[in-house]
Amino acid sequence: MAKLDLTNTNENAIATNEGTSSMMTGAWGTEDLSVPRLSLVQATSSLDEFDKGTFVYDKQVQVNRRDEEFDAYVLQMHKYYEEDLEFGSGERPKRYASADEALAEGRVPKFSNQSGVEFSERCDMVLLIPVPMEFAHYEVAGQGFVKAMYTFKSTSYNIAKRVFTATNSKNAGGITYALRWKMSSELKTNGSNKWYVPSLVNQGKADTEVAEYIANEVA
Repeated sequence: MAKLDLTNTNENAIATNEGTSSMMTGAWGTEDLSVPRLSLVQATSSLDEFDKGTFVYDKQVQVNRRDEEFDAYVLQMHKYYEEDLEFGSGERPKRYASADEALAEGRVPKFSNQSGVEFSERCDMVLLIPVPMEFAHYEVAGQGFVKAMYTFKSTSYNIAKRVFTATNSKNAGGITYALRWKMSSELKTNGSNKWYVPSLVNQGKADTEVAEYIANEVA
């Protein structure tokens, strides 16, 4: 296997093979790349055919059993800001690249006790997660994997902050997939209300075989 190469940090680059440029013509860019979503099944979720508290890939594949952890490797993290609209409003919240942009449009920070439309941080995190081999796009050490995107917001945004902090430690050196995480869900309650939140626990450095495979075949 080729040596792990950590020198290509161009997040706007698109991987292509020599001689394939004629197969993809026009103004294609990273904004056209589409990664299926990873969903956490709630009690009121539309994914009622799956177990509550489990993760589902692309609304089709249950990734784990309830209370079961699975390995996850972070490939990309994108932070932005978004309006916090009332649930069920039917409106699509507006996104902002920075807090200053939101403030310039008269939005107010969440929990600021100011009147107006609130906004707060979000993080879209692209993860490499295990799935049964028949659904896999990648294979390493006999295990099938796919890319999936999960959005961390509200209180779960703190998880993204912990991932960002760990990634910028000496152990990872700024390379997101240098670390292995255990992903699962936790049940939260508030009176009669119950809901599940994601959990990511740092397991330290990723196995060399996995990190090299991600660097050469996935990232």
